[in-house]
Amino acid sequence: MSGVKGVFFGLVIGLILGVLAAYLFSSFIPVGIGGADVKNVYTEPGNLVLTLPITSGNGKNMEFLNIGKLVVNEDSSIMVSLGGVDYDVSRFSDVSISAVITLESDGKTYDITTPCIFSSTTCSYVQRVWLGYEVPMVVESGVYDVSVKLSWSSDNSGDFKLQINIDEV
Repeated sequence: MSGVKGVFFGLVIGLILGVLAAYLFSSFIPVGIGGADVKNVYTEPGNLVLTLPITSGNGKNMEFLNIGKLVVNEDSSIMVSLGGVDYDVSRFSDVSISAVITLESDGKTYDITTPCIFSSTTCSYVQRVWLGYEVPMVVESGVYDVSVKLSWSSDNSGDFKLQINIDEV
């Protein structure tokens, strides 16, 4: 019986060492062309940056059509986030921006609603699970046109630069 335990123990140790070696060495093996990592999900151009000419008031909106492409090489989970914002802080004491990002390709359409993607103060919105913004959304492989509809309320006017990120998670 002790021989069976020894063989079993040896197999378990061998399996653990094999998995560990595969994990450690996989980070040293270049993937893709020229040793560069190939991303499964990426945008073209690399950064989706919008300049939004905000006017004061509530319920204002603007649509940016086909601002770039989202390339999804195989079905993936994605999420949208705000990569950065640039504006004259001294001009605004109360501004809130929401967005709907639309991905379209060959009859497939995904809308990702992002309430309060930016707010200089507290922002209230309907409490629910927002797919693609608060939790991952599964997107089929393809090349998608990216459009963004922004809406806002503001106490003043001025330009905002927003960077929208769409990342695989």
